[in-house]
Amino acid sequence: MKKNRISIFAVGILFLTGLISCAGKNEKSAASLVTDSLHISKSVHFDNDTAKPYADFKANLVYVKQAAKPYIKDSINKAITAATFGDEYQTIPFEQAVDSFKNSYFTQFNDEVGPTYKQDFQENPTQTKLRWYNYTKVMKSNFIFNENDVLSYRVNITDNTGGAHGMNESYFLNFNALTGKVIHLDDIFTGDYEPALTQQLLAELEHMMKVKTEKDLEDLGFFASDSLAPTENFYVTEKEICFYYNIYEIAPYAVGSLNVKIPFDAVREMLNTNHNPLAEILE
Repeated sequence: MKKNRISIFAVGILFLTGLISCAGKNEKSAASLVTDSLHISKSVHFDNDTAKPYADFKANLVYVKQAAKPYIKDSINKAITAATFGDEYQTIPFEQAVDSFKNSYFTQFNDEVGPTYKQDFQENPTQTKLRWYNYTKVMKSNFIFNENDVLSYRVNITDNTGGAHGMNESYFLNFNALTGKVIHLDDIFTGDYEPALTQQLLAELEHMMKVKTEKDLEDLGFFASDSLAPTENFYVTEKEICFYYNIYEIAPYAVGSLNVKIPFDAVREMLNTNHNPLAEILE
């Protein structure tokens, strides 16, 4: 398999520049990207009183600072922003979106916690610091794959709003580094691929859970709220396409998140052979 990796160096700013192929021949990539990261750590107490509940926000997020063409940077950052903060933020520059989201988070904390906490405080004024009112959110992101002008990006969000347990979710995006466009399943696969791909996913889930049938999975609580289907929440490696299902998507909380890895060789007959963005990886 031919490799043309965009090397990533974490030295304050992350530089993505074209280097090497496996064949020993240097090949400069047409994609030249410079990434940067934002680091935020802030806590806010209700009524600015450290004896009262707090909201804690931490973020370590990577975005594209510079690209060969402005539209490449804009396209990647728009998709990253939407995946990290929500569609309503995607028209805002990434740096501003982080700040706006952080402020909205603290506003939400005050609006949701304030009235209930005040009532509890009136009923029991000796309990001024009730831990189940504390909010925490941790957001991290980075590029996890870069080969042959294909980038995979992961966003991890840990959220606790005072319940019995927090939620940890991961979201993935894949990009053509030459155009900045998001790579979708329809770009990789051809025809009516979903039924056959679903069967591959089902077989791998049965293997992962050490059961023999779909009914066995259902008995474990799988597919109670939604049936199994290929998800756009995927990333790629040199040999696999990996479908990531967050907690509760297809299985109960006790099972946790599921990373279902399907070798390219197992789905080769479904792959698009016309302008597939993964063409060089699949060679």
